[in-house]
Amino acid sequence: MAPDVRDFPATIRISSEVQVRIDYHADAFITAEEAADLLRSMVEKSGGGFFLMTEEIPVAQRRPNSMYSFERSVDGGGWTVFATTSALTRTDPIDDSWTTVAYRAKATDNLGLSGPYATSQTYTVVHNLPPTAPGSIAVTGVVRGENAAITLTAATDPDGTVASYIFERQVDGGAWQQVAQVNSLTQTDTVGEDWGTVAYRACAVDDLGLAGPCITGETYTVNSGWVTIGGPAEDMGSQPRRFDFAFSVSVSGVASVDAITVSVARDGTRIYSGTPSAGAKISVPVDARLLGAGEHVIEVQASKDDYLPASRRYTFTVPAVTIPDGGYGAISQASDGKTMFYTTLAQRCIGTDGVDIQAQVDALTARVKTLEG
Repeated sequence: MAPDVRDFPATIRISSEVQVRIDYHADAFITAEEAADLLRSMVEKSGGGFFLMTEEIPVAQRRPNSMYSFERSVDGGGWTVFATTSALTRTDPIDDSWTTVAYRAKATDNLGLSGPYATSQTYTVVHNLPPTAPGSIAVTGVVRGENAAITLTAATDPDGTVASYIFERQVDGGAWQQVAQVNSLTQTDTVGEDWGTVAYRACAVDDLGLAGPCITGETYTVNSGWVTIGGPAEDMGSQPRRFDFAFSVSVSGVASVDAITVSVARDGTRIYSGTPSAGAKISVPVDARLLGAGEHVIEVQASKDDYLPASRRYTFTVPAVTIPDGGYGAISQASDGKTMFYTTLAQRCIGTDGVDIQAQVDALTARVKTLEG
């Protein structure tokens, strides 16, 4: 069973006679979020259309929360706690005196019960300083359909050698994309016919693979008077939980534009509409836990008066969840004789499009006649 989950059942009233509770028991030691994902998958596979969330809920229904203890062992010595937090990630500054380091972590719930440690391998500490940024960057020939030339002056490395340079471009204020990694101070890039703006940057990489800071050139207008959409990489990869879809809109070659009409749809359903100013950052929350496994599409449309409108298509994938062996479901009977399906994990059950399942069931029963009627 998940270390931070005990028997805190959540009951859903299906009718005045029947109550439903859901339970999942696992032989494996898993986290609460992993167990919640498993339950979501179980219900999806059952065809029920219910999903499980891990948001905060009223205290009476809340499950205990995990705290994670992060420890380190330096040069084969004893273990030292350097952080206790509810976060799943933690950074640890490396001291110049270390030669090796290993890490381990464990979860403890608010009942004081701790799970086993997860322990890393022992790492050799490499004391390496990154290169400096290149001294300068110059870009020429930024014409659509032509080859732009990017020229740098050399970076230096304080304790090694510069092995290569990474050249990147940013189109329409979107995500940075690598153009090339070469052992050269010059690089060319074909300018797209449909770009509104483009900018270039570069950084040096030393002989141990450590990259230094970038130097960024100015932003160039490729096609003036085009509405542009700047956002993340078009393939946003795997998104198993809630995330913010952030983007901005502008008009190339125009310094200030207000009230650009913007619409965002996820899988064909509008999730945002507004009229932001050019350059304003827009953040649209997307909860992947409400979506089925597989690929999903976010489309952004933007327009302004007689300027050329723009559209962008972004994709992300919700991973499928496999239920491990060793689980079982249980049906029991309450003291009043009513059927009970137990649960320990579900904080909240929701149905299609986030509508509470109880509201859906109440609406359904209000329309269904009894056997006698």
